[in-house]
Amino acid sequence: MGRFGISRVLLTAFVVATAVLPLLGQTDQKTSASVEAGTVHIVGGVRKPGSYPITETMTVTQLILRAGGLTDHARAEKITVLRFQNGKQMAFGFNYREVINSQKLAQNIELKAGDTVVVPVPSGAP
Repeated sequence: MGRFGISRVLLTAFVVATAVLPLLGQTDQKTSASVEAGTVHIVGGVRKPGSYPITETMTVTQLILRAGGLTDHARAEKITVLRFQNGKQMAFGFNYREVINSQKLAQNIELKAGDTVVVPVPSGAP
């Protein structure tokens, strides 16, 4: 926990949601359009970040694979799924290493239209 009782994962998710996504054009209007169009978004340490059409039952690992997999510098244990639900932002932690090792599989949640997956990288990493 940090100085203000917030974990780094939640702080990173908050920064991405409030600072990075608006720069990418992900405003509330765009988020609504994403939900209607059936897209999910992935940013950070993946080979092909961007928006992807959602399939009927797409999980976090499936989206990561669709985005070309994690980069060498991705913090695989600190991935966050951001979701707006009932007017509130929710954040779900996801540890890629645990899931691919068949541990704690429940965290590999089914994505919903409009979700954003944040794959952090260490500061200064390419």
